[in-house]
Amino acid sequence: MQIGILALIFHCQYDPNPEVRRAALKSLNMNEETKEYIVERITDANELVRLSAQTNIANKVSMEAVTLDEREKILQVGLTDNSSKASWGILFIN
Repeated sequence: MQIGILALIFHCQYDPNPEVRRAALKSLNMNEETKEYIVERITDANELVRLSAQTNIANKVSMEAVTLDEREKILQVGLTDNSSKASWGILFIN
C-alpha cells in the first residue's frame, strides 16, 4: 500500500478530530485494500463520519464487491443507528 493511502487510513481511524477523519475518509478510493477501513467507519462516534462512510460505500462500490458479512454489518449498523441522518443514509446504498 502507498504511504499516502496508509496516512489517510491512519487519520480515518485515529485522528481525534472528526472533521479530519471525515476528510480522510472522503479522500480514500474504495478498493480491496481500503474497503475494510471504510466499512469500519460506519461505527464511528461522529454522526457525520458515519454518514460519509455510508455515502462513500454507496457511491464508490457495487454491492457485489462487498462480502455478505460486510453487507450484514452495514445494514445492521445503519438500521439501528440512533442518528436520523446516518440511519437514513443506509437507504441510499444500492
